Amino acid sequence: MKTLLIWAGLIGLFFGLAIIAGIYGVSSWMMKEKHPSQDRSFVISHDANVQEGKRLATIRSCNDCHGKRLSGGDFYGLHAPNLTTISRQYSDNDLERSIRQAIRPDGTSVYSMTSNTYQYLSDLDLSHIITYIRSLEDESENIDYLSPSFHYRIGIILGEHKPIVDSILTHIPPKLTPRNHTEKLGKYLAYSVCAECHGVDLKGYAGFSPSVFEKNKVRPDKII
Repeated sequence: MKTLLIWAGLIGLFFGLAIIAGIYGVSSWMMKEKHPSQDRSFVISHDANVQEGKRLATIRSCNDCHGKRLSGGDFYGLHAPNLTTISRQYSDNDLERSIRQAIRPDGTSVYSMTSNTYQYLSDLDLSHIITYIRSLEDESENIDYLSPSFHYRIGIILGEHKPIVDSILTHIPPKLTPRNHTEKLGKYLAYSVCAECHGVDLKGYAGFSPSVFEKNKVRPDKII
């Protein structure tokens, strides 16, 4: 009887380890899927300003995920990388694709980052933000957690967490922020800020946030 229990325990342990290994293997394979990106030939604007970039980065909540010093952080089981290092390693085009198109230089997509909101950023505002990040001192990254977490990996397999590239719309972002036109500026801010909580189409997330259009009785429209 004792021998039987030992064998049952060993078999259970084997299958348990096999399931864990399978979850890690399948989720890793899914995260390595390659995605095509648009070549927008993005270059940092000569009008980019560090202080304006800091203001915009704060509004867009970069610190909430990447840490107070933007040197990396744990965002609900997923690693938000060190931006002070990445901003120096990536070209202007690499950063544009990662931030607005949700596609890394190797072709894989970011997960959970709100690129579906950042896709609406104008070239100038994106230039401000990148210039600010590159102005920061290169911080060392202190990682004391695994990323993505086991729970997050299960979510990937179950379809609860999907690559953000799937929610990126095919459109050309504006070059300049429409600051001299009240209605256009309002739309720009709504889609590039409010969409983080209310969805890429501003129609809200079930059980989390309401539709902006239903609440305010206005018609959905895209940024001009």
